[in-house]
Amino acid sequence: MAAHKGIEALLTRRKSGIRFSSSYLIAELYASVGEKDQAFLWLNTALEEHDAFVRRLPVDTNFDALRSDPRYTEFVRKMGFPQ
Repeated sequence: MAAHKGIEALLTRRKSGIRFSSSYLIAELYASVGEKDQAFLWLNTALEEHDAFVRRLPVDTNFDALRSDPRYTEFVRKMGFPQ
């Protein structure tokens, strides 16, 4: 599956020390394949790393499957976004 290959590529880049390998994009790919736990793990990493893409979360349809999860509500609260 293309999403899994994308995840592998981004994780490889992170391990090799390549500067730009967005944790938000990794979360987005995990969400797209239904791996919610990994998606939330990487969203929290994105928050810790001040990943600029996190600002897209409220309108990013790739995360629609996470919106009913209580962790999503908590994450949005931490970010200060309107719920």
